[in-house]
Amino acid sequence: MCAISTGYVEGDGIDICVLNPYFIPYRGGTEKVLYEVYKRISKKHNVTIITSAISAFGAHGSGRPLQHTEYIDDIKVVRIKTKQISIPFSPLPLQLFPALQSHIQSVNADLYHVNNRYQYFPSTIRTVRDMGAKLAITIHNSTPKGISVADDYFGLLYDMAIGRKFMHASSAITAVSKNALESTVQPEDIWKSKVIYNGVDHKLFRKISGRDGTVSSLKEKFGKGSTLILSNGRLTQQKGQAYLIRAVAELIKEGNDVRLLIIGKGPMYNWLYKYASRLKIADRFEIISGIPEEEIPYYYNASDLFVLPSLYEPAGMALIEAMACGVPSIATRVGGMPEMGQDTVSYSKPRDYASIKEAIMNCLTDSKNARDRASRAISLVKKRNDWDIIAKEYEDCFLKASSQ
Repeated sequence: MCAISTGYVEGDGIDICVLNPYFIPYRGGTEKVLYEVYKRISKKHNVTIITSAISAFGAHGSGRPLQHTEYIDDIKVVRIKTKQISIPFSPLPLQLFPALQSHIQSVNADLYHVNNRYQYFPSTIRTVRDMGAKLAITIHNSTPKGISVADDYFGLLYDMAIGRKFMHASSAITAVSKNALESTVQPEDIWKSKVIYNGVDHKLFRKISGRDGTVSSLKEKFGKGSTLILSNGRLTQQKGQAYLIRAVAELIKEGNDVRLLIIGKGPMYNWLYKYASRLKIADRFEIISGIPEEEIPYYYNASDLFVLPSLYEPAGMALIEAMACGVPSIATRVGGMPEMGQDTVSYSKPRDYASIKEAIMNCLTDSKNARDRASRAISLVKKRNDWDIIAKEYEDCFLKASSQ
């Protein structure tokens, strides 16, 4: 069995091995879900996460060897050597784990939980099956649709050739939204599938008074007396920031006093700045990154409006965070975002700057309605997106799967 973490009592639970190419301190939506869920599950069960020793942005841990084992909140984290292959149509490099199967065998868990399925291959299924262990998979990213011809084609090709094999071999399938489940899981595997929404830390992501010193200083620094529009997401084609920049440029051209702030980093950083400059709004546009997690809620609260203009979004973690902070929000009507926002969020068409501009104007001209919807959004996410409840749903699902 895998090594016992400080929070595990022998005989009280099962051994779970989590497979994902990244883990904290790398900050992504999937990694946030895994950390929040498993820091709770590891209080009762023995959890090992096998991940890469090098993230897309360098080695994890200053001064540590590239391959090492550490404990984070009772979770055993095994970071192993990988080979990275850059793929033009992928926002992140493909991680190849030469020694993955031997690490899987050394853990000898009761259940193996696969997450980013695009980084794994049938050899993982065979290894788990030969050990007599159970397999579970979470659909964090539904089969791509609407990103680009290349993304959509290769995503579908992978799922047809490999992804569906993982789902068929799994004893449990979870998905972060109903849309992700229905657009990805084959009909014959729906019976063992379950929607488990992503959560939000309500102690952290909350409504903060505009009189708060940090909120007011951020509003002054980035808003400068104008209406501040915020977006948060990795700088890739999928997130659709170019359409938001164009919408803001049109608003400014029509005499509206607005500014745009984007939180994120990624391959489109330089392109987005050049695009804003070409549209003559470089002085009203800024991208920032590297903000500690505990400070991000202040940025949401300092903004007058949050916009997530994604072309593809299975759930929209940033949207849920903005809703929890009570910020009037706009999202494109794609993937699971209408499911997340329901009637508390305004919607626009994807790839349509005019539709985004119209949604922004509607919120600005009818600010009372926008604030009322934002207030209802807080109640919605408090009831639905609670990490304690979500972690219990994962635990119950995996206990049932491991006992079959």
